[in-house]
Amino acid sequence: MKMLQRLLLLFLTLTLTVSVAADAQGQKKKKKKKAAPPQHSAQELNQLSQVDSLLHAYRTPAARQALGDLKEARWSASVMITLGRILEQEKQYEAAEARLKKASELAPKNPVPWAWLGWTYQHQKQEAKAKQAYQKAESLAQGVVRANAKNPNGHLYLGIAQAYLGKYGLAAQSLNKARELAPGSATAVYHLGVTRALQEQWKPAVDLLTKALEMDDDMAYAYYYRGQAASKINNKGMLIADFEKFIQLAPNAPEAPIAQRTLAAVRR
Repeated sequence: MKMLQRLLLLFLTLTLTVSVAADAQGQKKKKKKKAAPPQHSAQELNQLSQVDSLLHAYRTPAARQALGDLKEARWSASVMITLGRILEQEKQYEAAEARLKKASELAPKNPVPWAWLGWTYQHQKQEAKAKQAYQKAESLAQGVVRANAKNPNGHLYLGIAQAYLGKYGLAAQSLNKARELAPGSATAVYHLGVTRALQEQWKPAVDLLTKALEMDDDMAYAYYYRGQAASKINNKGMLIADFEKFIQLAPNAPEAPIAQRTLAAVRR
């Protein structure tokens, strides 16, 4: 279960930033004017979406290449989050932390960089900082939901933070709300499946992760978690198939050696 908790936030792949009307209003009230963040063109937004999809499938080198020609002057909070995600997958954790902190400064009411900071701190074995980051993500996500109860991303990140913090019942409520508001979101289904696994509800976890994969079969970590859950209900065939697929999609992921060792043991 500790492994599942450590990996909960490794697959955040919905919208890169959360729009909050109150944040924009707050910026207008400040006496000192700050440079406005870049307004991305349709081409740049498409570029960011492409990179997000590549990270979603753990295709890290391709993601870096796809983002490579975006000028530094165009670096918004969304871009900083994306860079942080690339660096995290490259295991450059300190550099990832720096980018994500910058994103949190550029978008102070956005929970997303804090969620990724939590995961980055965990990779550095800084558990106390990780918990604080997830608590910050939870608090900011609650603010998003208060500002706009129909924002599915607010409920999504609220549920993710709550699940990591061990608030499984609340997490399920938040993630189900995200599913209701964005029924086409495989990400919300995925995280609900992981939450069920954290609760050791193995069969519901398998069912939800299967549904998520039916919606999007490039979700690398959905195979990993479903394989873990499958092992608990003695579904050896699913375990083997899922871990093989996970290794194929994410051979450089920190959990790939775990999957390889598990497969070797199962096949003996």
